[in-house]
Amino acid sequence: MTWIKTIAFADAAGPLRKLYQRVSGPDENVDNIMLAHSLRPHTMEGHMALYKHVLHHPRNAADKYFLEAIGVYTSLLNRCGYCVEHHFKGMARLLADDDRAAAMRTALESGDFAASFSGRESAALDYARKLTEGPALILSCCAMRVGTMARYSRSIRSPHISTMPTARCLGLVLTPRAIFLGYHQAAVRSGSTAEGSPSALGPYRTV
Repeated sequence: MTWIKTIAFADAAGPLRKLYQRVSGPDENVDNIMLAHSLRPHTMEGHMALYKHVLHHPRNAADKYFLEAIGVYTSLLNRCGYCVEHHFKGMARLLADDDRAAAMRTALESGDFAASFSGRESAALDYARKLTEGPALILSCCAMRVGTMARYSRSIRSPHISTMPTARCLGLVLTPRAIFLGYHQAAVRSGSTAEGSPSALGPYRTV
């Protein structure tokens, strides 16, 4: 995966080996994305902490399979084949339904979400695309279904994401709450107060 030297599990020692033991699968298999950190193990610790809090924190209320689905979609947009397969594997495992997982992947690849995702999920995916393809244009984006996103954001209670994330970071997924918060903050900065806009919902407070 990388153009730099990596250290295999069998050759690892000290702190790196301990980290590998935490993330390895059967037969001491370590994901390539983790191997890429092997020369600087402290960066692997940061990767693990961010990944856990964004995708698997117990106070997240959004379905984990959907968070992985956003990971699949942003990875498709970024043309990162490795990341697509990585997040799809996680999504399929969480769904425990190969047919449904395959249908969702087809929807994500085509951009036609209606058959496999709910309206609020489709809105989140559409906004993830906007953040991924044109983050600098978000302030002028008026097509987002704000009411849907606002209702969705209220169902997610993780206080660990309070700023607009960057979708291009190694296929990093965006939780619907983070997506909404990013749009809300951008609209407040721009002074948008049109009815139905995020800023019209009033100031946001993390609870």
